[in-house]
Amino acid sequence: MKTRHNLVAILLVLSLPFGVAAQNAVSILVLILLAMNPKTAQAPWTWRDLMVVVLPLALCLWTMIATIVNSKNPSQHVGQYLFGFLPLALLPVLAAYRPMPLLVRKPLVFQWAVGVVIFWAVVVFSQHLWGWSLQNPRGGVDFRPFGFFSHPLTLAYAALLLWPWALAKLFHNPRWTPAWLAVISIALILFYSGSRACQALAYGALLWNLLTRLRGKARMAVVLAFILGAVATFATDNPVSRRFTHLIASENPDRFSDYPDDRLAFWHAHWEMVKERPVLGHGMHLRHSYRQPYYETLGLGDFKKQYEAHNQYLQIWADGGLIGLAIFTLWLFFLWQLGKRLPSSLASPFLQMLVVFGAGALVQNAYYDSEVRHIFTCSLIFIAFVLREEFDEEQRKAAKA
Repeated sequence: MKTRHNLVAILLVLSLPFGVAAQNAVSILVLILLAMNPKTAQAPWTWRDLMVVVLPLALCLWTMIATIVNSKNPSQHVGQYLFGFLPLALLPVLAAYRPMPLLVRKPLVFQWAVGVVIFWAVVVFSQHLWGWSLQNPRGGVDFRPFGFFSHPLTLAYAALLLWPWALAKLFHNPRWTPAWLAVISIALILFYSGSRACQALAYGALLWNLLTRLRGKARMAVVLAFILGAVATFATDNPVSRRFTHLIASENPDRFSDYPDDRLAFWHAHWEMVKERPVLGHGMHLRHSYRQPYYETLGLGDFKKQYEAHNQYLQIWADGGLIGLAIFTLWLFFLWQLGKRLPSSLASPFLQMLVVFGAGALVQNAYYDSEVRHIFTCSLIFIAFVLREEFDEEQRKAAKA
């Protein structure tokens, strides 16, 4: 039995760097392995905890309904949309209702995880050097690695969600070499992904851990180093300072609209969509042909980047209306509540993961990436194992009393 449970953990860890097809295959296998365990009459989750798996399913179903009732939305095969969200709803519940022994604290699982992120970093670095890809071969100096995913930003946000977990291991035991290897590997992935937003959030998480875990002169040294680093960054010519200069300059080679930043054009177009259907939303898969008229309304018919909202909250509002936005916000709230009742060794990295995800959602639609949701699925499964372990221990103590 113990081997089976370790196999579940290792399969989940091994699936992290791979794309949707491989992760879906692993999800099906994990579903079978969990289903093979005997059902328990009691579960360690409260109704509030169950909301973290019920609400994503509710948001998916509501978006499907919004699609059906919107005659302008040409999306077909609406039912297939559901399959992308089922792992997040089903697998943590199965893990919660199946008795699981001690698992996530075993060094073996983390050692597998370290090996996986090292392999992941090597793949990304080699793509940076040679510009290869299994999905969309291309090269040149502008090539941004994306591992085995479909887009560099998907890679960046997946790595960002793993970053707090690696930091937690490092600060828990700074002398443990595997923890250093994990942090360095994820840092390399974030660096070569080219996402400045993810890099800034990762830097902020690192700074937060340093300031909260260090005391006295060590903390003052971190603050001084941060100030000197910021001054050096903006006083010299580098990608960060150039990006900031382009943001405030009247001429910006990376900007294709009259807005200070093209992302503001994305937001404006989607705000026009929100105003048209503020409560129900427009439904799923609002592709370029659907978005284009709203950009044309703003005089952006020739705009080269008629993209999605690049803001998860605004995108969900456009897709599912206020109802969908409320469901998504409640999901984040119940995730936060779940994190607060975890053991301190898990609560801190999990809550930090929620913070960087919530902040990153202001500039990207990461929740719509299956690979990002897969990390949430894996995290909730491990949390279900831990809660089960604590619940069973309390039951044993009560029986002896």
